[in-house]
Amino acid sequence: MSGHPQFEPTQLGVLRGSIGRFQLFSLAIGAILGAGWIVAVGDWLRDAGPIGTVCAFVAGAAVLSLIASCYAELGKLYPVTGGEVVYAERLFNREVAFYTGWFLAIVYVGVCAFSAISLGWIIEALAPGSSGPVLYTILGRAVHLMGLAAGLTALALVWAVNHSGVRAATRLQDALTVTMIAAFIAFVIVGLMAGRAANLNPWFGSNESGVHWPGIVQVFVTSPFWFSGFAVVSQALGEQRDPRERRSLAPVFLSAIGMSCLFYCLVVIAAAAALPRAELLVLDLPAAGAFASAFHSTWLAKLVLTIGLLGLMIALNAIFYSATRVLFALARAGMFPEALGHLDSRGAPFIACLVVALLSVVGTILGRGAIEPLVDATAIVLSGIYLMVCVAAARARRNMKIRAVWLPRMAGSCTVLLIATAFYLAWRGSPRGMPPEFTLLAVAAGLGILFRFWPRRSEVAS
Repeated sequence: MSGHPQFEPTQLGVLRGSIGRFQLFSLAIGAILGAGWIVAVGDWLRDAGPIGTVCAFVAGAAVLSLIASCYAELGKLYPVTGGEVVYAERLFNREVAFYTGWFLAIVYVGVCAFSAISLGWIIEALAPGSSGPVLYTILGRAVHLMGLAAGLTALALVWAVNHSGVRAATRLQDALTVTMIAAFIAFVIVGLMAGRAANLNPWFGSNESGVHWPGIVQVFVTSPFWFSGFAVVSQALGEQRDPRERRSLAPVFLSAIGMSCLFYCLVVIAAAAALPRAELLVLDLPAAGAFASAFHSTWLAKLVLTIGLLGLMIALNAIFYSATRVLFALARAGMFPEALGHLDSRGAPFIACLVVALLSVVGTILGRGAIEPLVDATAIVLSGIYLMVCVAAARARRNMKIRAVWLPRMAGSCTVLLIATAFYLAWRGSPRGMPPEFTLLAVAAGLGILFRFWPRRSEVAS
């Protein structure tokens, strides 16, 4: 690795230290809770049933908590901007670091696009009849003017906030998170008080042979996507105000995952209790439509949609922020074009912000038909990155002569199971031809290989 720039602790002073412990928690829980549950509740209930979905999320939270403990350990050792990219370089090599950063950037851009698409969908639902003309049809779904315009406007707003610097981004994150949690509490209380326990039947997704286990497992293997927001904390450690707070990273990670798991479970139960299953699953957005139909109250439906809208804005802001920091770290290490590591007078990586925004626009143009492949492909890639982090944590413990490596090994074993099951379910669900998730992964891998061997001045000079 000689002759190449590396991630050094001195980078802590490059990006301005403006983030406290609450901002770390806000970034994590905001990114998790805003990950599009509003558009996914119907799929969860159809595939796994209400109690099956709860079981899947509890199991997913348990696995992700093990992985998060590995993140906390590595975050204390390497508290610099870049997160997983830094861990890969320090504990493996530059090749592993490059591909980790490449796929992490692809994941973050994919989540940004997913959030923008879902946000446009919710805007259309909040204002029925305002979808506007169909602009085009892609991936089997029509793209309307209103939905596309709303998604692109949200991306522009988040770009502007992040371009203004980390202080503006975290302030927006704090305000949106507090507002969303308050609205969520009202939503759950109303749903649980007014719903009927009888509507929870059947508890599990079922078919002719009984409980439909593949549906429950499908929700479980996508849990890396739904809980993925916790990892954004590792991208923000280089901008903490007080370095002493890094000693207690584990509570930040685990509390965000635990509260988010509770959130998901309560949302599913409240929505399922509001309306009988047969009526619920025919709705476009069951989480909101259930309340409008069961209680004859459009304001309750709009409240749920507003919660989802706030959540998506929170997730979009947090993930957008993380994507720019990954590109910044890779550029500073000489793996990406140097321009991406340039900071403006406000301390913001403005070129990285622009690149993330433009790539997210490309994904948003694909419309609703891209949602399911994006979720499945992203979950697989995230599981691969989590596996690298688990192995890195085990290696770090061995380097420090710590014999107890059971936790990273257990986390890594669970992650391997997630990856293998996700590949099996994707292939099983697409008997004809290559699954779209595999196509996305193949394209991303091919572009990464081409980009890795594209000559850069920093590497030619070395």
